[in-house]
Amino acid sequence: MFSHMSEFNRKLEFERSYNLGLQSGRNGDFIAAINYFKKAIEIHSEDAGVYCDLAYSYSRINQDNVALTYYKRCLEIDDTYSKAYYNLGLVYRRRGDNKSAITSFLKTIALESNADSAYYNLGNAYLDEGQFKKAIDCFENAITINPNHNNARNNLRIAKVKNAFNFFR
Repeated sequence: MFSHMSEFNRKLEFERSYNLGLQSGRNGDFIAAINYFKKAIEIHSEDAGVYCDLAYSYSRINQDNVALTYYKRCLEIDDTYSKAYYNLGLVYRRRGDNKSAITSFLKTIALESNADSAYYNLGNAYLDEGQFKKAIDCFENAITINPNHNNARNNLRIAKVKNAFNFFR
C-alpha cells in the first residue's frame, strides 16, 4: 500500500513541479522555471516535454549551449517532438548555424506540415544561405498556411528581389 501511495505522491509532485515551471516561464521567471523543471526531471527523467520546456527556459536566458543539450535529450526520448525540433532550429539560427537550422526546421515540417512559423524560419535560413528560390517557396508556404503572416510576406518580397538580382549576375 505504501509503495502505491508513494508512487501517487511522486506523480503529484511531478505534476506540481512541472506546472509551477510552466507558470514561472509564463511569468517570465525563467530561473524559477528551470529549477522547477529540474525538480520534475528528478522525479521522472523520461518525460520529453519537461526537457523541451527546460531547454526553452535556458534559451530565454541566453544559455544556448545548455538549451541545445536539453533539446537533444528531449529528442532522444521522443524523436517525434516537433516543438523541440522547431526550437532547436531557432537556437541554431541565433548562433548563425543555418545548415543545422535548416535540418531542424525540415524535421519540424515533416512532423507538422501546417507549421507556418517553421516554413517562415526555414525561409529565413535559406535566404541567409543565398538559396533564394527555396526561401521563396518557404515564405509562400507560410502565407498559404497563414494568410496573415506579414513577416513572411515582407521576406517573400526581399527573396524575390534578391533572386532577380542573382539571376542577372
